[in-house]
Amino acid sequence: MTFSRWRAAGNEYLLAERADLGASLTPERVQAEVGGSDGILEVVAVSGREAEIVIWNPDGSTAELSGNGTRIVARWLADRSGSDEVAVRVGDRTVAARVLPDGEIEQHVGTVEVYERERVAGLQVIAVSVGNPHAVVVGDPNDLPLIGPLLETHPRFPQRTNVQVARVNRFGHVTARVWERGA
Repeated sequence: MTFSRWRAAGNEYLLAERADLGASLTPERVQAEVGGSDGILEVVAVSGREAEIVIWNPDGSTAELSGNGTRIVARWLADRSGSDEVAVRVGDRTVAARVLPDGEIEQHVGTVEVYERERVAGLQVIAVSVGNPHAVVVGDPNDLPLIGPLLETHPRFPQRTNVQVARVNRFGHVTARVWERGA
């Protein structure tokens, strides 16, 4: 079995086509194959300029969405199809993507939901959904190793959550660290 290794904006994924695998991946196989990458992007169907994928986390769980994961698949699909405009389906969400003249990938991921600030585990948290769950805490990004696992598995987030700890340095400038669930 062969995987191709792709990078996008700080993430590194393995990309595998289901046809190459003979059958879909399992959590156990993902854990054995993922190595040091951020996960596996399993392409389960391709039709012209559209692809359907499953995003696997290193722990064998699946993700509803990864912006960098869909960016990688969009680039792969654009190269394969010869089209600068492609669509990547992940579950019930379709991400429209376009390769810009400079080679960057522009994406439209759909609706983003930002919820009211709430107290979770003694922290002020803003829940955000961009197709997958996020918990944003304004604080010291160096506290991420403590805050990340605490919120990822908190009962408030029954499907687990990604966690961002962000510090506003000045208007328009933020320092943040990200805890990715399952990774």
